[in-house]
Amino acid sequence: MAYTTQTDIEVLIPPDKLLELADDDNDGDVDAGILNPIIADVDGLIDGFCQAKYTVPFITVPAIIKSISKDLTCFRLYQRKVLVETPEAVLSLQKNAMKLLEKIASGELALGVTVPDTGVIRTNKTSDDRTFPKSVLDQY
Repeated sequence: MAYTTQTDIEVLIPPDKLLELADDDNDGDVDAGILNPIIADVDGLIDGFCQAKYTVPFITVPAIIKSISKDLTCFRLYQRKVLVETPEAVLSLQKNAMKLLEKIASGELALGVTVPDTGVIRTNKTSDDRTFPKSVLDQY
């Protein structure tokens, strides 16, 4: 499941501009062959940042991940058109999204989803069968 959709993108990019950015065959519709790979690339980038702390891809997508995906997808749509200037607002969204991803990866920003249990370290040794008894270890 993608973290963002065309409908989400249409909130940030006006319809006529979205057609300019993602309608290469000029049929009046956004080309899924353009938009979907960009969304998939952005989602892969997000998963790459989040995989150290969370199970990805997200089944229930946190709101902040949806927002990051939407912002980065808009940025990538502008970047694919060399002759179209990327608005300052979109550049700012991209910079902020990347900062958020870095904070998520470092653990500085929590997503509010369950972190996978990495397990508990267990041993088969007890105090009765240790190689060096406590009396020997106390000498050091």
